[in-house]
Amino acid sequence: DNRRSVDYEIRHRLLADGTGRPSAELMEQWRDGRVKLRVMQRLLQFRAAEPGLFQRGEYQAVAAQGNHADHVVAFIRRRENRSLLVVVPRLTAAVGHPPLGLAWDDTRLAPGEMGVAAWRDLLSGRVHPGTDLRIGHLMTELPFAVLENLPDP
Repeated sequence: DNRRSVDYEIRHRLLADGTGRPSAELMEQWRDGRVKLRVMQRLLQFRAAEPGLFQRGEYQAVAAQGNHADHVVAFIRRRENRSLLVVVPRLTAAVGHPPLGLAWDDTRLAPGEMGVAAWRDLLSGRVHPGTDLRIGHLMTELPFAVLENLPDP
């Protein structure tokens, strides 16, 4: 219920407690709100650093392939040399709860559509090759992924 007053003190405490903790650890206690606050904080920081990407970036849907392709929604926001890739699950009863890791089997994002050499996960810092984006690798700690492109070498 979002009609109650916001308890800013507890949110500041939860943010401070979640800073630096691995996403997997925060997911173990997802009901306490720390993982949600950390995700929102990191995405808002990225949006503040890259306003043009969000204000004028082009949108491109990205197709998935594999056994659970119907359970993935992905898109890229792109502007000039900056890209943001968002990957989220949908209708995951067939995949598992939470839909993490090996449960995704052979599901991957369609290769060659993105034109990016490597991606960095905004939440974990892990780097993924742009040519092989397996959903099970992207979603090992959290049941979604938000990645920024790394500059070409």
